[in-house]
Amino acid sequence: MFSKFYVAGWLKPGFYNATLSVSFSSLSGYAGSVTFVKSIQLPVISGVDVNIMASPTQPVVIGSPTLISLVIYQGSAAPPQNVTIRVLNGDGVRILGNSVFTIPLLTQIQLPVQLIITKYGGIKIPVEICHYSICTVKYAELFIPSPGVTVNAVFNPPQGYPGSVVQSTFIIATNYTMSNVGVEIRAPFKALTSPSILLPLLAPQSPATINVIFEIPKEARPGIYPINITVAGAMYTFYYEVLKPEFNVVVTFNPPVAYPGAVVSGNLVITSPFNAKDLDILLSTPMPLLSPTGYRLPYLPQGQPYAAYVVLQVPEETPPGKYPLTVSVNGVNYTFYVNVGAPNVVIQNVIVTPPRELEGTPMAQVAVQVLNTGPVVARNVTIVLLNSTIGRQSYVLDYLPPGSPVTLTYYVNTSKLPPGRYNVVATASWNGGVYLANGPLDVVKKDVFKITHKVYNVAPGSTAVLVINITNLGPDEAKNLRVSFTPSQVFELHASNIADVATASVRVLGDLAPGASVSTAFLLDVSDKTVPGVYTITLVVTWNQTGVFMPGVQYINIPIEVRSGIDMFVVIPLVLTALLIITGIVIALRRKRRG
Repeated sequence: MFSKFYVAGWLKPGFYNATLSVSFSSLSGYAGSVTFVKSIQLPVISGVDVNIMASPTQPVVIGSPTLISLVIYQGSAAPPQNVTIRVLNGDGVRILGNSVFTIPLLTQIQLPVQLIITKYGGIKIPVEICHYSICTVKYAELFIPSPGVTVNAVFNPPQGYPGSVVQSTFIIATNYTMSNVGVEIRAPFKALTSPSILLPLLAPQSPATINVIFEIPKEARPGIYPINITVAGAMYTFYYEVLKPEFNVVVTFNPPVAYPGAVVSGNLVITSPFNAKDLDILLSTPMPLLSPTGYRLPYLPQGQPYAAYVVLQVPEETPPGKYPLTVSVNGVNYTFYVNVGAPNVVIQNVIVTPPRELEGTPMAQVAVQVLNTGPVVARNVTIVLLNSTIGRQSYVLDYLPPGSPVTLTYYVNTSKLPPGRYNVVATASWNGGVYLANGPLDVVKKDVFKITHKVYNVAPGSTAVLVINITNLGPDEAKNLRVSFTPSQVFELHASNIADVATASVRVLGDLAPGASVSTAFLLDVSDKTVPGVYTITLVVTWNQTGVFMPGVQYINIPIEVRSGIDMFVVIPLVLTALLIITGIVIALRRKRRG
């Protein structure tokens, strides 16, 4: 007879008592029954057990077939026999291919198993081990570390502007081999290249580089914008700054200061700090634009200047001031100013030459010096001399640039001015102003001479003697008094030789004080063809007065009667007397000069 005992799984190894009770009964039932009780000890030893370990034979790639090695060995004193091993699917584990192994005696075995692991962290691979008909499930534990993914981003340019293009470079690195890694990049900008990428393999030794080009919308406001990149389900955020689009805009004007009615040319230069696309350039000003009011640039490379010409007209009646020229580049305004100035014409000097002259002098020369001290050209400048002039009285300057003086010459009629001080007045007028200036002119009372004369022995073919007496009736001393004879057809100066001809017509009488008198004589040859009658000769008296630049002049007309007879007794003494007078005057002048 055989007995079977059920040993609880929780029993520890040791000796346990078992009681056997045996009862015998007679077949007829009359003899009664006999009962035997027997106690025995049953030894309980460790049961059949196995240990399992799992290790990858290659880097585990989540979602990809992976080969692992299962090491199974006995964990009890008695090796199990007739063992069937079956590797099962579990949480995060999917078995591929043959997973059932049968061995007659299990001491230790290493089994290759191909499977797919679908999650990171602690993985339990269920293994069913059957010993005879008794089956138990053991777990082989495997730890799959989560991959350490590092993402860096580089932006070129580091900061952008509305309408600019940005190249984004993302560098993805990991410390664990990954396959079929999905990468998705999202930004509030327009992507010009695909923002979604699938990486078949990402290994620690081979970081991935992904380039995505974005275009910042023209309407984007300045600020900081997030750029998100998702790698294998994990999101990483970077930030990109959009700046106010400060273009470098310069406008220079020629001339720098304009005048009313001028045409002003400007040079417009625009430089972009980024690669700009579709630039709309608009120009506006309150003045008439003679050039286009706008331009459109499909593309402007970074740092490359764009130049254009601006031409505008300053209206004739524009008052001085600053007038704006606004340049709009994609809605951003840059303002420059056209300076409109006013000319300022001044008369620097009114110079009268001579500034002091004797009464009766026919004219004086006037030099008017005009200067434009304003910043712009003066046009249609009229300069008028208000005094009575001889000849031209006004000039018109169509164009008077700043800082360039112009001297104009006039002649003033002074012949009828009585003695006194006068102002010679000049005016300059132009569109926007009038300037008046004057220069002094002194008219001095002229000395007046009383002339008396006597003529002796005037007959055809004779030598006549003309004796004149000059008395200074004026208020000033007459200096360097001279008397000059003017030849005529009837009378010629008598000269003993050719050398005397040059000096015979002039008598230098020296200085003559007020009220003083001086006499001189001329020897005149009367033409032998002269018909008796009365003829006139002209003597010119010249002198200087103190403070007067121009000499005084007085003309003396002397009538002389020509008769037909000659009285030699009268002529010879008169000639001798005239020679004595002339010689005396010459000697006196020489002494005066030496003294």
